[in-house]
Amino acid sequence: MPVTGGFPITLAQAPRHGGPLPDAADLVVIGGGVIGISTALHAARRGARVVVLEKGLVAAEQSSRNWGWIRQQGRDPAELPLMMESNAIWRRLERELNADLEWTPDEDFESGIRKTVAWYLDNREWWQRVLDGSYRLGRLGTGE
Repeated sequence: MPVTGGFPITLAQAPRHGGPLPDAADLVVIGGGVIGISTALHAARRGARVVVLEKGLVAAEQSSRNWGWIRQQGRDPAELPLMMESNAIWRRLERELNADLEWTPDEDFESGIRKTVAWYLDNREWWQRVLDGSYRLGRLGTGE
């Protein structure tokens, strides 16, 4: 299945749903970030009927900004084996899913910072709302 929507993820991309919810599931995963989707993928591979519930776009919240849990620099040495395995999983995932995940493991730090800054400059309305607190209130349904 091809990945759609493109990166970086922006507020202009509306949440979408591909069809009706199933009548039953073995596992309901709340949150479509890197951990939730990974949990759902591995459970489905083992035969579980899985439903993922996400309030917005998959991977659009913290997972879109945390480098996919693969950053190795600045880590406690005890975490490095986990990060190394995460890198290996990302490398396999594109092949297994036959999808371009737009993952660029060979990108240097400076280039990544440049892209991150450009994203924040292009999405000024979003981070202004985060800073003034209205984003959180709006997401909880108590404001705006």
